[in-house]
Amino acid sequence: MYFTLGYLSVPPAMMYFGSRFFLILSFCCLLFSPGCYSDHSVESLASRFQVGYQEAFAAGPQALLHFAALPARLDSLGKFQEILGTVDTHYLSRNGKVQRLELQAQLKQEWSQWEPYRANPSLYNIGGILKEELVRATASPPAARLQRLEAIMDQADGYYAAARQNLLVADVSLYRLAAQKQYLGLEFLRKELVDSLAAFSLSPVEKETFRKKTRQTALAVKDFMGFCESAYLNHRDSTIYMKLGSRQEIVQALQ
Repeated sequence: MYFTLGYLSVPPAMMYFGSRFFLILSFCCLLFSPGCYSDHSVESLASRFQVGYQEAFAAGPQALLHFAALPARLDSLGKFQEILGTVDTHYLSRNGKVQRLELQAQLKQEWSQWEPYRANPSLYNIGGILKEELVRATASPPAARLQRLEAIMDQADGYYAAARQNLLVADVSLYRLAAQKQYLGLEFLRKELVDSLAAFSLSPVEKETFRKKTRQTALAVKDFMGFCESAYLNHRDSTIYMKLGSRQEIVQALQ
C-alpha cells in the first residue's frame, strides 16, 4: 500500500518516519532562527538528535524493514548538519564549541554508516546476515537460534523492496558485483542453512516450516539478483547504443 504526495508514491513506513522527521525539523527551524546562536542552541539540537532522531529511527524487532526509512533518515541527518553549520562559533563558549564538534562528529559518523546504502547494492545481502547470525549464536539454545533465523527470513521481501527503492547507483559495475554476491547467498540458503537443520531438534512440521521460509527467502534473493543483473545489462546496452549513435553522427558530419 502506498500513499500519494503530489506525484510521489510513498510507502507507509516512510510516511511514519517522515512525519517524525518533520516534527524534529520544525523544532530545529524555530530553535535556530536568526540571532539565536548560543550554547543552549547547540545543547537543544544535540538533545533532539539523541532523543528525537534516535526514537524516530530506532531499529526495533524488525530491523531490516527500517531500510524503508533510509531516505527520511538521510534527509533528517542532512538537515541536522545544515542547521549545525549555521551556528556562529563566535557566540559559543569553549564548552559550547566542544559540544558542537562532538555533535558534528556524531552526525558525520551516522551519515557514513547509512549513506553507502544509497550507492552500493552489495550492502544488501540477507544471505550474509543469516550466515553471521548462524555463526554468532552457536551458544544460544536451539529454539532461540531458530527463532532469530526465521525472523530474519520473514523480513526478506520488505528488505529487498526497500533496497530497490533506495539505490541511486552511480557506478553501475557495482550491480554486477551485487548480483554475484546474491548468488553466493543463494548457495548458502540452499546448502549450509538447510544443512544446519541437523543441529536443531525439530519436528517434521517445524522442519517443513523452516524449509518453506528458506525457499521464500531464496525467491526474494533471486528477484533482487535479477534486478541487479537487469540494471547492469540495461546500462551496458544503452552505453553501446549511445556509442554507436555517436559514431554515426561523426560519419554523417564528415560526408
